[in-house]
Amino acid sequence: MYEPLEWTDFFDQQEIFEENTPVYINGSKGPILFCLHGLGLSAMSFAVLARELKDYLTLITFDWRGHGNSTKPLDDDVSEQTLI
Repeated sequence: MYEPLEWTDFFDQQEIFEENTPVYINGSKGPILFCLHGLGLSAMSFAVLARELKDYLTLITFDWRGHGNSTKPLDDDVSEQTLI
């Protein structure tokens, strides 16, 4: 049986921004790597990467609307402007 992974297993913190957009952060030193997932995926796409690179950089990622833990529903308009 499939059980989703918890963000707390891979990221140090979660912040909730406008329209209930979850942003995940791991690490606190070095350069910042900002990761954007593709359509149909989620911030958890970068979970293992975040855990592996924690000692070298700060990784930041988030769930686009209608993806992952975002509570904003995804409609038929998935244009860049709408997603932003």
